[in-house]
Amino acid sequence: MKGDAIPKGWAVDKDGNDTVDCSTMYGIHPLGGRENTSGYKGYGLAVMVEMFCSMLSGSLCGYNMEVGVHDVDCVSHCFVAINPGAFEDGFHDRLCDMMTFCRNLDPVI
Repeated sequence: MKGDAIPKGWAVDKDGNDTVDCSTMYGIHPLGGRENTSGYKGYGLAVMVEMFCSMLSGSLCGYNMEVGVHDVDCVSHCFVAINPGAFEDGFHDRLCDMMTFCRNLDPVI
């Protein structure tokens, strides 16, 4: 919104080239960016979210959607409830430790 440059590796232009200019941005890299910055993890997460939000709901998949062609009725969502107690004991304590760590980080700005 400010028109500032974005970090290299966050976005691509319409030709798939990295861009730092928001006005030429066509899409964003998955969480983590490219492979050299662990982008494969974000790619896997993005595929999982796409599966949940489009295939499980019967909506169009991202690769089938064209910007401006389909209306909002084609977009869907998925909500998942997970019981942490079904996985590992001590979840609450570990979560509290992680949240305390995160809350005590120095702000970037």
